[in-house]
Amino acid sequence: MTEKCVRLSDIQRGNQLPSHIWNVTQKDIERFGDLLYPPSKSNPSRSGNPHIDKEYAAKHIYGGITVDGNHTVAVICEMLACWLPDGAMTSGDTEVNITFPNPCRPDDIIAIQASVLDTAQQPKGYLATFSVEGRNQNGKIIAVGSVTTRFPPDLSA
Repeated sequence: MTEKCVRLSDIQRGNQLPSHIWNVTQKDIERFGDLLYPPSKSNPSRSGNPHIDKEYAAKHIYGGITVDGNHTVAVICEMLACWLPDGAMTSGDTEVNITFPNPCRPDDIIAIQASVLDTAQQPKGYLATFSVEGRNQNGKIIAVGSVTTRFPPDLSA
């Protein structure tokens, strides 16, 4: 996915992470929908959801199936996790502040960019904040914001 950053000392303000290209497929959306929106007794067909119900989505504000924002965040966090030292995204805490100004749809090709906004050594670990942005094949921003992760300093070993 991306070139691995292996030491905390490699994480410097201004670092540009290798971009990640996400080819969005209907199958990806369905798989994520199965995790996030399983059938229930009250809604076994999962109707009324703009991410998995095609008929409902056609009448929705975006006029068709769209990727759930949580799915987009998962792809962005995976990109960061692949670049950071192993365990960095899962051994501390992470704050995600991302907005979705335009819909992401099946068959979109999303280019995700990230850069290091800030770093800080703290008594209980290391803090890194990233600026993130995803644009579709037409240049429209589909996700923009920041991700801050805190992890223990022993990950640099």
